[in-house]
Amino acid sequence: MTFVSVIDWSAILKIVVLDIMLGVDNTIVIALACAALPAVLRLRALLLGTLGADVLRGVLLAAANYVMDIPYLKITAGAYLLYIGYKLLVAGNDDNPTVEQHDTVLASIWTIIDFRCCRL
Repeated sequence: MTFVSVIDWSAILKIVVLDIMLGVDNTIVIALACAALPAVLRLRALLLGTLGADVLRGVLLAAANYVMDIPYLKITAGAYLLYIGYKLLVAGNDDNPTVEQHDTVLASIWTIIDFRCCRL
C-alpha cells in the first residue's frame, strides 16, 4: 500500500473547508488594517503581514511542542483554557473588534500579525 492510498481524502477536504470558513474573519481584519495605505503599499503590507503571522504561528507551535514534555504542564494549560473559556462566556458578546487603520506599512503589518496570532 502506498502512502497516498492510506490518506483519508474526505477528512482532509473537511479540514481545508473548515479552515477557509474560519479564515474569513482574518481576511476582513487584514483588509481593514491595510485600507488606509496607498494602493502601491497595500499588497506589500498584506503579504508581509500574512507571512509574518504564519511564521510566528510556526515558531509558537514548535515551542509549544517542545515544552509539552514538562511535567504537569498539560494539566495547568487545561485549567488555564477552562479559565479563558469561562472569562469569554461571562464577558458577553464582543463580535465587533476595533481594527485601527494605519498609514505606514509596518504598523499595518503589526496589526495583521497581532490579530492573526495573538488575539483570542
